[in-house]
Amino acid sequence: IQLKTVTDDGEETFAVGASVSEGGMFVECILPYPEGTNLQVSFNLPGVGMVSAKAQVVSAERFQMSNASNRTGNGLRFDEIADADRGRVRSFIDAQLS
Repeated sequence: IQLKTVTDDGEETFAVGASVSEGGMFVECILPYPEGTNLQVSFNLPGVGMVSAKAQVVSAERFQMSNASNRTGNGLRFDEIADADRGRVRSFIDAQLS
């Protein structure tokens, strides 16, 4: 899932969402944002449509040689998401599970 993030100061970046839930998502990126960063995120869920949300960075995974998964990115919590957008996320998840 490709997504666009925008910080409070207007910095735009593009990243890849590795997993999504109704409460948030993990975003793979080379330079993770620090914990506590507020973001506006928007992404297109295949077969369901566009989703936008205000999110906060709750975890920052940085590359480490001792990390077997070597995943770098951010865990995001959706702080504000419209009911319709949350419904799209739910529909996407349901389709993936069936």
